[in-house]
Amino acid sequence: MSGKYCRKIVFFLYKKMRNLSGKKFCVCALLILVFIQFVFSADLSKNRLSDIPSEVCHLVALETLNLYHNCIRSIPDSIIALQSLTSLNLSRNQLGSLPSCLCGLPLRVLNASNNKLVNLPETIGQLHGLMELDISCNEITALPRHISRLKALKELNVRRNLLCVLPEDLADLPLVKFDFSCNKVSTIPVCYRKMRQLQSLQLENNPLQSPPAQICIKGKVHIFKYLSLEACRSEKMPDSLYLPVMERLSFPRPYTGR
Repeated sequence: MSGKYCRKIVFFLYKKMRNLSGKKFCVCALLILVFIQFVFSADLSKNRLSDIPSEVCHLVALETLNLYHNCIRSIPDSIIALQSLTSLNLSRNQLGSLPSCLCGLPLRVLNASNNKLVNLPETIGQLHGLMELDISCNEITALPRHISRLKALKELNVRRNLLCVLPEDLADLPLVKFDFSCNKVSTIPVCYRKMRQLQSLQLENNPLQSPPAQICIKGKVHIFKYLSLEACRSEKMPDSLYLPVMERLSFPRPYTGR
């Protein structure tokens, strides 16, 4: 059932209640309670909403909430009441930040793309069941360190942000799709070669130096080979540091008595 019809039904019942008393009032209130227990999906997209309607946070059985393409500037703390919510679409709004309470929901899919986000809450790591995270087309300069706690994350989209550095801890996540194109990243961490489950890697439009552009354009296989070679080189580096010193040393010849 779409959010548009949900709201109409709830408002209709509320209006009816104003003119009722006694048993009829109780019956109408009961109908509302029964109704909100059976609303599993709400679509409020393209409604020019500046706020999330308070009625939405009473739909305690809600599993999917679509708020795409509105004018929402903030998320109310009351959204924590939606303890069945697994999919939330906040894309194309005017959000400057995401509240910490959002990380207390059982989300599996979170889309906050095309907003005005400059960072993510440090509590993002509490979304243990999150499988898809889309924060593309924002103004994020760095990913929080606790993002590495998202052990169920399969898809991560950070395209078109202001990222300069990729966290090394992302290598520990079971990512299948990773898009960090159109950022300011110059280096891919060597440990990313351990991303064995990665199938799709989008990295174009970054000032990459390691791996160099001529390697990157060849695709994931060549990128991972480069990272593996760099890892081997760095592991051997401590020993090689001594070579120039050894070459400069001159050892005296053994005394022969002549």
